[in-house]
Amino acid sequence: EAGRLAVVNELSGVLKETYGLRESTYGALFLPMLGIAILTALAAQSIRRVLSPRALFLAGLGIDIVFLLLLASVAAVPPAARVPLLFGAHGLFGVSLAFMGIALNSGAVAIYPRAQSAALSALHGVLGVGAAISPMLVNTFRTRGIWWVAPCVVASTLLIPMALAVLQRPQCFVERGEARMSWRGLRRRFWLRGAPAVLYGITESALTAWAILYLIGERQLPMSSGSRALSAFWVAMTLGRGLSTFVVRRVSALSLTIALSLATTLACFFVIGIRTESGALFAYAFAGLACSGVAPLLM
Repeated sequence: EAGRLAVVNELSGVLKETYGLRESTYGALFLPMLGIAILTALAAQSIRRVLSPRALFLAGLGIDIVFLLLLASVAAVPPAARVPLLFGAHGLFGVSLAFMGIALNSGAVAIYPRAQSAALSALHGVLGVGAAISPMLVNTFRTRGIWWVAPCVVASTLLIPMALAVLQRPQCFVERGEARMSWRGLRRRFWLRGAPAVLYGITESALTAWAILYLIGERQLPMSSGSRALSAFWVAMTLGRGLSTFVVRRVSALSLTIALSLATTLACFFVIGIRTESGALFAYAFAGLACSGVAPLLM
């Protein structure tokens, strides 16, 4: 599932070098995606009254498949249609982000209600595996001049969990009562967690979404170096989330979150100082390790 996000990040260099996509246009693609994702997530309670967890999961996977196929079709459409197609595809991506976020995170908590932090860390660690593989997958097809095969391959793999969800009902799809949330009644500690969550989201998205363009544009490194650096980020994040699953049992979630947040700040300075490919690998691997446990711990 996380592979489709890594595919988007990895293809930024392809869109620039092959199709001349401007950095400003690339950045604007995320506006409809983020706007729709935020609005959909805010409407989660209303959506849950209409769609069951399994329906949300299936809808998210279906939208992901359409998104990836639209992304691959950029190679075949006329130049004038590419940017509108990308904007429409990223709008769908925003819906799938919200749907899958609701389904997966609530599912992990439902399966392990007494170990929620560990369950979320493990879930996001598994997501990181797909994100780590995707940059290498895209780079393999890109070097052969058939980059569009990569999103098609990822789309085809999503058919497997879709079929499993249709044929059987896993424990995470069992219906349970859900407490109603009121914005007026939110506790202060919710907002104390929400503020660093916003800053973390900005940092991780900037590090990953702009990694390829930053390294090939600002640091004059080849695209293959950018792909390896992005893979290093996701591999380190995966390992870090797996490690945090065990650390959080012995260290308070608050202490671990503060330590990782400080490390994320330091990682940004390492990224700014990149000059060589080895420096890029180290900086992005350190950034991935620093970012690893923040999101699941804040949840």
